Amino acid sequence: MASKAAKAAAGDSANGSAAAAAAAAPSNGGAGDDRVARLREAMARADGGKGVQAYIVPSEDPHMSEYAPGRFKRREFISKFTGSAGTAVITADQALLWTDGRYFLQAEQELEPGWTLMRGGTGHCPEIPDWLAEVLPAGTRVGIDPFCHTVDAVRSLRTKLQARGKELVPLLADGNLVDAAWGDAQPELPLSPLRVHALQWAGQGVADKLAAMRQKMKAAEAGALLVTGLDEVAWLLNLRGSDVDYNPVFVAYAMVTGEGASLYTDPRKITPEVADHLKEGGVEVRPYDSLVADVSALAAAGTPIAMDFTR
Repeated sequence: MASKAAKAAAGDSANGSAAAAAAAAPSNGGAGDDRVARLREAMARADGGKGVQAYIVPSEDPHMSEYAPGRFKRREFISKFTGSAGTAVITADQALLWTDGRYFLQAEQELEPGWTLMRGGTGHCPEIPDWLAEVLPAGTRVGIDPFCHTVDAVRSLRTKLQARGKELVPLLADGNLVDAAWGDAQPELPLSPLRVHALQWAGQGVADKLAAMRQKMKAAEAGALLVTGLDEVAWLLNLRGSDVDYNPVFVAYAMVTGEGASLYTDPRKITPEVADHLKEGGVEVRPYDSLVADVSALAAAGTPIAMDFTR
């Protein structure tokens, strides 16, 4: 059950700002929870030993999905809060969870002692970027997994932190730090096979869709298009999957260039029928984890890459 101090920090106190209350609230910062302690160890090692003093753990997965497979439920793992909306922030001595009014009671029941519940949308609770900028000391390095934040959100957060003498550190090489805390117990990504979405239902073949995308890319002067949304990948390539409960999608990225297209997913999910379907559409299958290297190669070659900055 969240403490009275946590409630004050979340805006139930009539005196002072929520940010000040959170900073002053007595707390062991989740010290009794091994998973938080393991995350802090990973934070200290991050970025080649330079470390980060704060780490943001959003609900979002690398595809900005509303629903995600178990491996991507990192905020739920680190906080033990099972609601669908919320963001955790871990510092050296605090563990905080922001959520909205739908989940206040649930969060009070699920958060362990040492966690501070930040009651978003109450008018007294600061947004996460404001809290980080106002409460943390100058020189603080705030770490994120860049895959789990939109480009627009990162730009906004970086601007606010820099204005107050703090640094945003996208930890690309380290991977998601929660994974280090989770260890071998973290679920693997699903390996359920993909299936072809028949042309009679899709209405347009893959080759035709890719040709249309290339026309739009040409108009936008883009040499490549990165597709990150799971629903968009499924639509573009006329494929369906079952990686996410109640959603016919699968974990993957797609890249379209002027010369070809790639599907980034686990090759073990590709059946012979799906392989033939993709070959016919001019799509090659690449390992899911090879996306970063391919994007880096395009960037190094000066290729303009189009993508949705809100996803």
